[in-house]
Amino acid sequence: MGAAIYWIGKVTGLNSIVSAILGYVIVAALAGGGIWAWSAHKYDQGYSAGQSQERIAWEETRKRDLAKQAARVASDQARINQIAADNLALQQKLDAEKADAALEAAIRKEAADQKPALPKSIAHALNGVR
Repeated sequence: MGAAIYWIGKVTGLNSIVSAILGYVIVAALAGGGIWAWSAHKYDQGYSAGQSQERIAWEETRKRDLAKQAARVASDQARINQIAADNLALQQKLDAEKADAALEAAIRKEAADQKPALPKSIAHALNGVR
């Protein structure tokens, strides 16, 4: 330390007391800068560790949310499929009832039970019955 103060006094041309004070200020500034740099480094390490922990927690939450969403989509799709199947069955039933009604009307119109051959209107109506 004494050599540094002597060198500062020689370079600046100041007397020994001023050069000593200046030397101590420089040493204190360097020590303070080193402490500041070390604490910044430790802060960055802690920040990085916290950031990675938060990322892991976020990813786990995201996975749970995606699983819930997939289950909800599957449930909704099953309900949609059931509704579509019910609608198709009802439509087929309505079509069969319409075909039966058309056949009955054609039979009454032609009085088919008295004739041995099928008239065209009854044949066309039978094409609709399944």
